[in-house]
Order: sequence, then C-alpha cells, then structure tokens
Amino acid sequence: MHVFPGDSIDVPSTSSAVAGIHTTRTTGAISTRAGVLSSGGGDGGRNDIDMDTDRKKTRPHIHVAEQRRYLACTHDSVIGQVIFRGADGYRVDVGSASTANLDALAFEGATKRNKPNLKVGSLVYARISLAHRDMETELECLNPATGKAEGYGELKGGLLADNLNINLCKSLLEKNSSLMNSLMNAFNFPFELATGVNGKVWIGAPSPAQVIAVYRTILRADREGVHVLTEDWFAELDE
Repeated sequence: MHVFPGDSIDVPSTSSAVAGIHTTRTTGAISTRAGVLSSGGGDGGRNDIDMDTDRKKTRPHIHVAEQRRYLACTHDSVIGQVIFRGADGYRVDVGSASTANLDALAFEGATKRNKPNLKVGSLVYARISLAHRDMETELECLNPATGKAEGYGELKGGLLADNLNINLCKSLLEKNSSLMNSLMNAFNFPFELATGVNGKVWIGAPSPAQVIAVYRTILRADREGVHVLTEDWFAELDE
C-alpha cells in the first residue's frame, strides 16, 4: 500500500518504532515519509535486526525506492567534509539540513596535546553519536565501546561518489550484498570502500584507473540497478 506523510497507518501496538512511522498515544501511527507500506522483513536498516537473536523481525516499515535526502540518525556511519576548523573541533557537512560538530578529541588516541590536524576540505568517515532535532548533531571517529578507530577517521586520496541513492549505500553494508559481491567478483585488484548511509561512498585502490573503474561501476548501479552489471559491462571497463 502506498502511503504519504501524514497518512494514518494501522500497526500492532507491540510494534517497535522504525524510520518512517511515528506513533503517539493521541494520534496513533502516522507516516512521516512517502513510500510503500510493508510488514515484511524490513528495509535492511539496523532497526530491522533483533540484536538478541540476530534474526530479522517482521514489523511494519515504509520502503522508499529512491531516497537521496539524508536525515541524520544516531549510530549512522556517514562521510562528511570539513568546512570549518576551530581550536576544539570541526564543523562537518554530512549532507543533512544542518552541519555536524566533530570534537578534536573524538578520535582514537586523541589527547589535548596529540590531536588530528584536519584541514578545511578534508573528508572524514564518522559515526553519528547524537542526532536530535533540538540539538546539534555530534560526530565521532571511533567506536565508543572499544575506543578504537575501526575504519573511522580521515579519508585520504581516493575518489568520492556523492549524491547516491541512500538505499543503495545501505545495501553495500548488508551481509551478502549483491553489489559488493559483483564488485569483488569482477575486479582482481584490492580496493577499499567507506560507505556512508548519507549517500556517499569513498573509493580507494592502488591506481587511479582502478579507482575510476570501481567508481563508474557504483555510479551505473545507482542509475540503472545492479542487474545491469553484466560481464559485458566489466569487459568494457577493461578496454
């Protein structure tokens, strides 16, 4: 069933909150986005996983086939660009309605005497530690549970694919991602991806030509779908 923002939705009272559905005691459940209402296994986001049993829950959700506008959400992994640097931290553009704050100490091993030296224009792979409509969005470049970077931090070199379908980016983070499997099977060289659910993917590889090959493949999957990534397509890249 297609729904639009403000539509009333009939959901079980035991359903947990998920993106796209807002529930209150007075108004019941209403849609906050346009899309297709489903009660299947979820939209692939972290809200659809039962962390205790590692099984997908059956719960109502709204699937948006084409989503490029990013709304900051706590725990999201995002790619941002530094637009201002101060004495205690940085202002970062993550593609949402407002910029985010990145404290200079929110890095692995950072101290007041030993802090990262990011420049305006630098790209960072970060985790949203706080997202609230009445508060400033906060970023961190480490896993708070371990204190380790675990892939977060400054992204040097490489190439950024921007303004991608957010659902495509989320699919890259899934286990057995069809797009990731296609990339790994097609390319016989090592490459790195930093995937932000804000519609950005950073690509790193040993040579510029290899970076561009991965970049072009991701862009085509974004425009036309993963199904167009055939052997003929990858053969054209080698020419």
